[in-house]
Amino acid sequence: MKRWMMVLPLAVLAIILGFSLSVLTSKNPSPTGFESPRRPAPTAQLAGFDGPPVAIPQFKGRPVLVNFWGSYCAPCKLEHPQLMNMQAAGLEIVGILYHDPNPDEARAYLAAKGNPFAHIAEDLEGRAFVDFGAAGVPESFLVDGDGVIIKSLRGPFDAASAGAFIDAYNAEKAKAKPAAG
Repeated sequence: MKRWMMVLPLAVLAIILGFSLSVLTSKNPSPTGFESPRRPAPTAQLAGFDGPPVAIPQFKGRPVLVNFWGSYCAPCKLEHPQLMNMQAAGLEIVGILYHDPNPDEARAYLAAKGNPFAHIAEDLEGRAFVDFGAAGVPESFLVDGDGVIIKSLRGPFDAASAGAFIDAYNAEKAKAKPAAG
């Protein structure tokens, strides 16, 4: 009986290690996207980055894509061409510059590579980052015309995820209430 008690922990450890190794070496060890639970988007006003302040309620009646990014972030640079394509496809994108230690580098990057953002806010303290439920940069949230987060992506956009967000954005835009006036 004592021998069984000594072997059992080793067998459990071997099973856990085997499972972990299979997950880590699979073709897709972990998905970068996730289906976000529908929830109200944060309403706090953020300081504008070289422009007016930005708050999600100002977009009421139309969808908007919120993208957390930073000039220090290599995956953000990888997704940049997809953001440019999404902007060209008609998406209104709000960039939130998250904890960027060098705002001049962010300006230079956008000047050199193009600016996909209709509006840019700064989140120096990380409050909006936490309020949105972000886990890292880049991370994106599709907010519908009622101010509800309906779709999220952790990690950089690729062609497939960008296409899915373009489709979702266009569906929300079709449902959006016409502006009064």
